[in-house]
Order: sequence, then structure tokens, then C-alpha cells
Amino acid sequence: MKLLAIALGLALAWGVSFWAYRRTNPPTSAALRRLLLVLRLGGITASVLFVVEPEVEWKGRSYERPRLVLLVDGSSSMKFYGRSETLRKLLAGPLAELGRKADVEAFVFSGDCHPLGRKELPSLLPEGSSTDIGGALRYLKTLRKKPDAVVLLSDGAHNLGEDPSLPAQGLGVPVYPLGIGILRKAKNLQIADLRADPIVYLGDTLKVVAFLRAWGMEGRRVYVELVEGEEVLDRKEVKLPGDGREREVLLSARPAEPGLHTYVVRVPASEGEASGKDNSRLLRISVSDRRVHVLLLAGSPSPDLAFLRRLWKENFKLDTFVLKDGGYYGGKSPPSSLEGYDVVVLLDFPPGPLAPLSEGLHRFVRDGGGLLVLGGPRAFCPSPLDDLLPIKPSPEPLLYEGRFVPERTRSGRVHPALVLSDDPREDEEIWSELPPLLAWNLTGPPREGAQVWAVHPGTGRPVMAFRTYGGGKVVAFACATFWRWDLMMWGTGGTNAAFSRLFCGLIRWLSKRSLGVEIAPESSVYKSGEPVVFSGRVYDRFSRPVEGASVLLRIDGRSLPFKEEGSGKYSLTLRGLPPGEHPFVVLARKGRKDLGKAEGSLLVEPFSLEDMRPEGDGRVLARIAEVSGGRYFTDVDSLLSYINLEGRYVERTYKLGFRRGWELLLAAVVPLLAEWGIRRRKGML
Repeated sequence: MKLLAIALGLALAWGVSFWAYRRTNPPTSAALRRLLLVLRLGGITASVLFVVEPEVEWKGRSYERPRLVLLVDGSSSMKFYGRSETLRKLLAGPLAELGRKADVEAFVFSGDCHPLGRKELPSLLPEGSSTDIGGALRYLKTLRKKPDAVVLLSDGAHNLGEDPSLPAQGLGVPVYPLGIGILRKAKNLQIADLRADPIVYLGDTLKVVAFLRAWGMEGRRVYVELVEGEEVLDRKEVKLPGDGREREVLLSARPAEPGLHTYVVRVPASEGEASGKDNSRLLRISVSDRRVHVLLLAGSPSPDLAFLRRLWKENFKLDTFVLKDGGYYGGKSPPSSLEGYDVVVLLDFPPGPLAPLSEGLHRFVRDGGGLLVLGGPRAFCPSPLDDLLPIKPSPEPLLYEGRFVPERTRSGRVHPALVLSDDPREDEEIWSELPPLLAWNLTGPPREGAQVWAVHPGTGRPVMAFRTYGGGKVVAFACATFWRWDLMMWGTGGTNAAFSRLFCGLIRWLSKRSLGVEIAPESSVYKSGEPVVFSGRVYDRFSRPVEGASVLLRIDGRSLPFKEEGSGKYSLTLRGLPPGEHPFVVLARKGRKDLGKAEGSLLVEPFSLEDMRPEGDGRVLARIAEVSGGRYFTDVDSLLSYINLEGRYVERTYKLGFRRGWELLLAAVVPLLAEWGIRRRKGML
């Protein structure tokens, strides 16, 4: 109705204007009358549109050509076995014909994904240091217009990010992978992986396990060498497997000096190998000149003593003294001086024999030593060490018997001394699967400033707690029968890994003289193209995790902020570091207060993620096709004959509306002013 009224009004205005300009007074030329008529009609029409703001809507159909996405692998593994040349020929030849069937958009990917002009495709140089097929498929979901199909050109050597079948399944369009150079075989040898303990003690033997893979070289004998600098430390002859199967090789050396050592494991390149870059790998080992020195004082022989002594003797330098009537087993008493020790452990130790040790223990902890007090029938009653403990003692020793699993507090769930896995969910699962303990000591409340790590689930009494004393740390576990966390786990089909990590990790944590910034890369050596992950926690002087700190990484002349993950944990992921040595500093502060720093160096080796699977992987591509509703191809002719893309007519709604604005206002005023000016100049009535 509104549009009808506007149309009638405009028709009337136009009719009057036409009638008015049939003739003029004084008479003018026909051309001028037509100009004045156009100016009036335009001004009147714009004025009506300005005032009324009408909107017109109508429906129609339009034809759309099919949309096709060409997703091209630009990673450096596409250089192997002549794949890059094959790819260029396909892009310049058969695949260029796809533009006749559909509107083609091209994207190139390696570690990330970005659009590329079709004219640039034939000159594409595959130089990416990683292959994230899943990330590329997920990127396509962000496109404004959804394609009808995706043609994926790749060798399938996915090595970064999520399983590509997951985003392929949720893409909503079929993916047609074309495997490039996967069926081609060539001769190649690769050191796929190296394994060794990251820390070796001076005098011990460094053992390195190298994993060799070979293609087209089955039965050939080669030498594998462990090298430091120019010196060959070990050399083994190996008969190579075939078809990409692995062969383990054990190499060993005895480091002569403490410090950081960089080793090379290498196999001399053979004639005709496809690549020699994957014939050597780097390994970085820290050689320490001393083990953590632990003094263990036990009130009596017990299963807890047996299991803990065996564990700690394997990992630390351990001195053990066990009480018996009138003295100690073996006839030797504990040393009067604790100099040289890092941690002292009191296992169910009664108060009487503590008197001669009290002064030395106080001085030891005050000067930065670590003290671990474990429960039992004689523990946690008044003693000369009461002021050291994080939990106040009970008036007399009292050990309750009953099955229970310590219930960690919020502080205990995030403290590194009690964390058994870096994954919070896995950590909770490990703790929930531990066998119940059978006894706990009744104690008083925690001391002021102490952190309660765990409580008895039935009573809420603290059973695991921590405090600082001077420059040292004191941990109290007011419970017993820890041996069950070792022996009983074997009986349930598990291992003693949780027991070992908890009590070895606790000793290492107590042995550290200061905390501050505990952030480091997750590995000391990274492959080219591999994301470098820094993670860890920041602590205050009371060893409490600090939230809300400003944490920066300085590396290669850049300053990069860490992301806070909660509970004092911070992380940062770096990509694209070139091969070589990269010294770094991690700085932390809160407000104007410096919280400390961590320094180190990481190594990026020339061996890259792209060297991991030079043969490609057609199974990855076939799986992508299967879950997306597409089909996997190994030759381009089959692909082109199979894909049948059809356009479609689309019902569309069109709208035309006018809104008040300075443009429409000018369109109304200027013509009318021009008409008025001309009429005045001509003296027209």
C-alpha cells in the first residue's frame, strides 16, 4: 500500500512536470525544456525517496557455476622422488582444465594454509618445513562460500596437528585426494629416532638407541657411528631392513667431562640414496658430576623402608641408617655434619634419637637443604623438630589404621611435587587408580604459612603438607604403607611408574635450592619445522605458584609473552625456528617485583619433520576420502573422468532500499537548485 501511494504520488508529480514544460514563458528551446524537466523529475523523485525511505523486494533465479577448491601440498617432502616436477606438470596441464568445469579457488598449505592465484600454481616451490593436512581442511571451513568439492594434491606425509580425518569428516563436502609420487619407490636410509636418558652422571655409561629405517636397501650392511666433535665414540655394523621397517642399534660412550654435550649419530650416505639429510641426527645430553645425595634415617626395618631404599638407591647417592635397640644397624651412627647432603629423609623416626641431630637439621634446612618426614607408629609426636614441620604434632604418637587414598587439595593438584602427569585429566586418573594406603598419623592443624597438599578423605586432617624454613623446604607425609603404591600396582596389571615418579620427583624437587622460574622447552633438540613448546610454573619465595605474572621469552632478538594457563602455569609455542643453536632467557615479574629468570639453550637440527616419511602415506589420503564421501586417486585421468560437477539455479531474493543520507539529500537539492537557477537566469515564470 505504501509503495502504491508513492508510485501514484510520483506519477502525479511527473505528470504535472511534463504538462508544465510543454511550453514556457518566455519561450525556450526544446533542449533546454528537456534539461529543466529532467532536473525537476530527478529532484522530486530524490526528495520523495529521502522523506519516505521505501524498500522494494522481489524474487528471481540465477545460475551458479560449481565451486571447486584445489588444495595443494607445499611442504618440502613434495621434493622427494620427483614429486615437485610431477605436481608442476599436473597443475599446468590436466588440472588446468578444471577451470572450464567450475570456478576454481587454489590454496597451498604446509604448516599453515593460504590462498594462491591459479597463475602462480605451476611455479609453486614446495619448501614448507611441515605438513598439516588437518589444519588445511579446517581452514576451508572458514571460507565465506562453501565449495562443492575439494581436490587435494599431496603425498599424504601428514606430520603436524590433528588427525586429518576429523576435519575431513566435518567439512561437509567430498574430498578427492590425488596421491603424488606415493607409488614410486627409491633407495633411502633414515635415522628415524634417537632415545637416551637426558641426564647422565659422570662415570656412568651413556646408552643411545638409534632407530634405522630403509627402503630399497634390504640386506645391505652399513656402519652407524656415535660422534662428538671429530671423535668417533662408538661404531656398529648393521644389516639394513627393507620396506621402511625399523632396526634398533645400541651405541654407548662414557662422558669424560661434566656439562652439556652434543652428539651426532650418523650413517655415511650410500651411492644413489634419495636424500642424505636424514642420515644423521643430533642428540644433547647433560652430564652431571654429582648425584643428588640423600640421607635416609629410619626408625626400624619396614616394607616402606625396603621399597623406598631400593628406588632411591637406583636414582640417587643414598646413605641409610636404621635404628635398633641401643644404636643403629651396622654399628655406625649418622654423620654429625650434614654438609654435602641435599635431602634428609626421616622415616617413622622417633623423637628421642632426634635430639643430637636437631641442631644440625635446623641449620641444614635453614641453609637451603630439603627435609622429608614420613609417617609410621613413632612419627609426628612432640620432638626437637616441631618448629620445622608444616603440621603441628599430636601430644603422643597415634597411627590410625584404615584404607584410604589421600585427597589432594587445590594446591596439591597443581604442585609439581605431587603432579604425576602433565595432562591434568591423566594426573587425576593416576591418583584415582593408586591402591589405598592402610595407615595415617593423627596430627594437629597446619602451621601458619604452610600449604596442605592432601587430606584424609574421612576426617579432613592434613596428611601431606609443605612449608619453607629459612632457605630450605620441609615436606611431611603423615601416613604410611607407601609400599602398596609399588607392589600392588604390579598386581593390577600396572607398573610402579607412579610410585617412582612421586618419590623420585619429590627428592629432586626438595634438592633444588631455589625455585623462582621453572620454565623450559619440553625437549633440548627439535626437528626443523617442529613446534617448540615452552611450559612450566613460576613460584614465589615460599614455593607457591604465582598467578597473574608477566612472563616473557627472549630468543633470537625477540621478546614473546607467555600464555597463562592457571595455577601458576605458563606456556608458549614457537614455530619456524631455523636450524642451529638458540640461547634463550625466560623472565618473570609481577607488578614491579622480579620473580626470577631461567636461562638455557635449545637446538634445532637440520633433520625435519618432512624427512620423517619420505615415502608418503596413501592410507592417510584414502581415509580422508572415505570419511568425507570422496574417493582416493593415484592417477589424474581417473580423477578428472570421475568428478562430475554441475551448476545449479539458485532462488534469490533481491532487495532495493533507500535510507536517508547526505548522498540522497544532495540528489534532491542540487537538481532543484539547478532548475531554479536556470529559470531565474532566463527570466522564466
